[in-house]
Amino acid sequence: MKSFIFVATFLSLLVSSCNKEPANFPTRKTDESARRKNVHSKSRTPGSNHPHDLKEITNVSALINRLASADKRWRPKVITMADGSKRYTYQKRLHEGTLTLEELKERIKNPSNFEAEKTGIAQLIKKLRSLGIPIFIGETHSVQAVGTWNPSSNRIILRQLLVDNGTPDFHEALSHEAIHVAQSCASGSINNKPRPLGLPLKYSVSIDEKVSHPLYAINFKDNLQIEREAYSHSREPGKARKLLDHYCN
Repeated sequence: MKSFIFVATFLSLLVSSCNKEPANFPTRKTDESARRKNVHSKSRTPGSNHPHDLKEITNVSALINRLASADKRWRPKVITMADGSKRYTYQKRLHEGTLTLEELKERIKNPSNFEAEKTGIAQLIKKLRSLGIPIFIGETHSVQAVGTWNPSSNRIILRQLLVDNGTPDFHEALSHEAIHVAQSCASGSINNKPRPLGLPLKYSVSIDEKVSHPLYAINFKDNLQIEREAYSHSREPGKARKLLDHYCN
């Protein structure tokens, strides 16, 4: 069989939370020789963690609680001024349009709990575990990649900032990598390089910016379609799990 090195990545210009408290995941050391063999060698930023210091997600309830806590930072706040007037403040997500006053009031009155995404995260972790795929929190092969699927080493790595940014961002990244797992299964084995599933592709400024990144030019010819396919469906709760059920059983 022809040897290959492939690392599927999820890119994002996410803003990390100021909360630097580490997630409560037990540490598990990965094999150094396997890491050198299966992951692209990249220069690391000063002060970054050692590349094989990874924390496996074993407590899903603790993860969901951390995500729920992080979600609160995105909720608008209303401040009553000295003259009795009200001022509304909020943090805007990437590619989110400016909210109207009525939209701000609605978010304050009925904040989203992202229950569908939380359920999707728990189901995906359970499904991936059943396939023998651990999910780790730690440094990826590039600071610009917040998530990776490496079929050679059979693991998913997600960066800590995804936990700090809350449920929607974590769900999207985990779903993206799970879709890559389904693409690997579709190519004949969970350890094979992914191939396109033939799903409808979506086009947007956000997706176009991500798939045009130089990181996606270093692999094989179908890479752009593979990545666009994963980006096109990674925000849909339950979609990645259905693809795993279909292609990886």
